[in-house]
Amino acid sequence: MFKKLSVTSIALLACLCVQPPLAGAVEDNPASGQIVFNEDFQDLQVGVGKTWGWKSASYEYCTRNPKNDKYDNLTTDAMKVQDGNLNIQATKNQEGTWDTGLVTTGDSCDSGGNQFLVKPDDFMLIHTKLPTGNAGAWPGFWTWKDGGNEIDAFEWHSDKPNTLEFTNHVNPAVFYYENKELVDLGKWIYIGVKLGVKNNTWYVGTSKDNLQPVFSDHTGVGTDWSAYMIANLSVSSDRRAPKGDQPIDFSIDSIQVYR
Repeated sequence: MFKKLSVTSIALLACLCVQPPLAGAVEDNPASGQIVFNEDFQDLQVGVGKTWGWKSASYEYCTRNPKNDKYDNLTTDAMKVQDGNLNIQATKNQEGTWDTGLVTTGDSCDSGGNQFLVKPDDFMLIHTKLPTGNAGAWPGFWTWKDGGNEIDAFEWHSDKPNTLEFTNHVNPAVFYYENKELVDLGKWIYIGVKLGVKNNTWYVGTSKDNLQPVFSDHTGVGTDWSAYMIANLSVSSDRRAPKGDQPIDFSIDSIQVYR
């Protein structure tokens, strides 16, 4: 979601992105362990002393990140909980940027968060509805700590509505997962990543009971890695930028970590 890669890293990523997916592989369900973090968004626990912060040190100015092709202006006004879902709506403001929302467990520019860290062997899982509305949507579920430690459980761009992007920025690897039936505008989907010292494996499914492994990076995060979680809706300011002023909507039903 944030870090720009070197030419060497891009070359490695280009190699790894053609690795075949692991669909159909037989593995234990990673969502069967002990739940150590569980957010079902019955209310909006955002702010100092609460579960989530709403700013991020991954952003150059905590609420804005123009150098990384984002129109984002983070605000709690863009977020509300309704029917057990966190709904984030990005809207264009008078300055030409877009008011939008982010939640993070830590590294939050003193905006809150319970400081929960994911670690190797954890499985982080989100149940989310992919955006509807304008072009330019760039949602993600990822990790960050101390200027790095980024693992992207997923990124999605509205110009490629059937594709999820899975990226390890710690030990570079990437895969573009395409599924026209499961991944599309307005689709509900479970997406998760099982973190490991030497290997991370990404999963997708329509429920927690039918999660399928679709990519393993064989690079992992290393032994001393830990990071905070981030879920957000960014708005692209590059060639993918919105067409006009129509709002963009993104919803999250739950975020869980199994250990």
